[in-house]
Amino acid sequence: MKKKIIKKMLLLSLSIVVALAFMPMTAFAGGGPKANPTPLTMGTSSSFTISDDQEDNWFKFKVSAASKVTMAIDLKNTTDGDFIGVFLFDDDADTSVNGHFNNTADGIQIDESLGDMEVSHDNPSRTATYYLNAYKADKYYYINVKAYYLDNGGDVTITLKSDKIPDTGALLKSSATTVIPALYPSKKTVQQSSLYMKNPDLAQYWYQFTLNTPSKITVTYSLARTKHFDSNKGSNFLFLKDKGGKIIDGKIGNRVSGEINLTEHTPPYTQSITYTLPRGTYYTHLNLANSDHGVLHSLAFTQQKQLAKPTGLKLTAKKASWKNVANNSGYTLKIYKGSKVVKTVPIAKGKTSYKIPKKLTKKAGKYKFTIVAKGKGSYYNSQAATSKVFKKK
Repeated sequence: MKKKIIKKMLLLSLSIVVALAFMPMTAFAGGGPKANPTPLTMGTSSSFTISDDQEDNWFKFKVSAASKVTMAIDLKNTTDGDFIGVFLFDDDADTSVNGHFNNTADGIQIDESLGDMEVSHDNPSRTATYYLNAYKADKYYYINVKAYYLDNGGDVTITLKSDKIPDTGALLKSSATTVIPALYPSKKTVQQSSLYMKNPDLAQYWYQFTLNTPSKITVTYSLARTKHFDSNKGSNFLFLKDKGGKIIDGKIGNRVSGEINLTEHTPPYTQSITYTLPRGTYYTHLNLANSDHGVLHSLAFTQQKQLAKPTGLKLTAKKASWKNVANNSGYTLKIYKGSKVVKTVPIAKGKTSYKIPKKLTKKAGKYKFTIVAKGKGSYYNSQAATSKVFKKK
């Protein structure tokens, strides 16, 4: 009889483990990390009781600067076979952040990078270290404690400690590497930096470039490999900032974003973001925290210059004219009567005037035209220039 009970318990445990292994991560989210979490304070401990299998407990804590956060979990008053899972979630996605665990296997010290921490009756005290980013003020992270299997419940204590990572942003102007973006459509990278990250505390890299003319800048990030050849997990982001440190929005495809989120990508991986920028100096900030300690990255910068705005616009009843714009591939001319467009004309490259048909300005009214120099390849369209109003009586 006793053997049958033991066999039944083993089969039940196995079925739970197998089921959990094939469940998506979001299945552990319960009501969601923002449903009703209990606030935690750095440097203190919080204790609670888990009484039932599959019970969810959510907590949140605030990070105000790039930090090295240590989370210690202690499990007490359990029975043989009991275990729980602990996950850390970023506030922007329902994806767990990897922690670093030091374990001993066969007498060898190994460093694991995992998205969850299993705490059991046989291993009741575990500690994980996270390198967390705070790219916005008061960024929150969420802890989910999930009871996988508990016979008669148990008591859990969470202890959080935090050490601020040195702010390399303060050294932005003096430490940034100067790059000169390559003119599109060149496929050569003007500057390529291979970053083999050994210490995630120091995994912040700055690059600066200066634009003498309004331009579109495309920054391409490439992940070649990680030390363990698994997904590149952690709080990893790429930003473009102005001199004041303000994050600038760019476009990834048709989506507007202030960042490239480099979390949860398996190498080889490439992503590009394009910014439309006025003249000035800008800084690309590559923040790589908690990325398996060994990652090979590269960055490429590509520039398209905006054509100069046409000048020298003149309009009569018979002709519209303007001065030539260097590097243009043609023009787009629009003639207005009042606020209404009455004619749109494509103008060939090299032309600097347009003969207006008599019937177009035959009636009395106020006329004007706009002209845009069209770009191609290394250049893109100018701003529209507007002529003075011509009054036809």
